[in-house]
Amino acid sequence: YQALHEGDFDRAGQLHEEVLELLRKQGEKWGIGITLFDLALLRVVQQRNDEARALCAEGIVVCQEFGDRRGIAWCLGVLSGADAADGRALRAARLRGAMEGLLESVGAPIQTSYHTWIGDRSIGSMKERLGDQAFEAAVTEGRAMSLSRAIQFGLESAATVEQQMRRLRL
Repeated sequence: YQALHEGDFDRAGQLHEEVLELLRKQGEKWGIGITLFDLALLRVVQQRNDEARALCAEGIVVCQEFGDRRGIAWCLGVLSGADAADGRALRAARLRGAMEGLLESVGAPIQTSYHTWIGDRSIGSMKERLGDQAFEAAVTEGRAMSLSRAIQFGLESAATVEQQMRRLRL
């Protein structure tokens, strides 16, 4: 975390990867889930969004295994940041809403690191692309998702979502 806060993203990534490897060897699921979230967040900061998506997908599955709604929500938030960075504002806003709804359901706040590195930056880009009203509607839609729907939506590939949206416009 020190390397991250110092802006040494390569070192932070290397250290997170080492921790993840150790946790996997130990079978420490909770630690794996947290480290996957942290590493995915870092990958979004580094604009390595496909890697972030893969890490989040694994994080969602791991957190789902032991019922960690908070960890699932954090991964959905990182997915939101990756999609916002890639210009998928509607999907990003829905994922943001799903994250907020899940966190609210367990009384957990949004991580400070998320606000600092992703949230504050991505909200502006989503609102710019969608407009305030469409952004709020998409966040509201995401907040209303059930846990199973939020997981399903989070794990869907962005390409699949774009194909579905194109069909709706035809």
